Amino acid sequence: VSSFEGGLLSTLDDYATFLLAVLSGGAHPVTGVRILSAASAQQMLVDQIELLRQPGSLRSPPKGARPYSDRGLGLSCLGELQRSGAPNWGRWFDGVTGVRLWGGAASCAFKYDPNGGRPILALLMTQALPQDDGDTITTLMHGVRQALSQEARGAPTRRSKA
Repeated sequence: VSSFEGGLLSTLDDYATFLLAVLSGGAHPVTGVRILSAASAQQMLVDQIELLRQPGSLRSPPKGARPYSDRGLGLSCLGELQRSGAPNWGRWFDGVTGVRLWGGAASCAFKYDPNGGRPILALLMTQALPQDDGDTITTLMHGVRQALSQEARGAPTRRSKA
């Protein structure tokens, strides 16, 4: 879906490269060449909503600015952030602390989970309207987390033999 009213027009490879570069401090994930300064990459991850809550801040999130008026949710340049205490609404927001996500138009979304040092980045680019409700990418992330957990415990997975 193409629209010049806003949003990102890109390829899956370029979007993944950009996300991985931001998440790795600004270096290209394959070549290692710096494509963003470390400071820029770090700033893209800063929770802007939490900055509004700091002592001395002249502003605070508007009370009706859901979901960002809720304590557990934040927003950075890279997308939404689930902090400790994030709600588990079952679709976009699954309550997992540290997850970053963005759901764009035409069901183009990403979710990143630091997953205790075994990071997961999922990109969904279906180009379908109406927009997915977040259930598809959240279900995908749940399945990947479950497979990684089984693998870490040495339990057989569908790909391994018992």
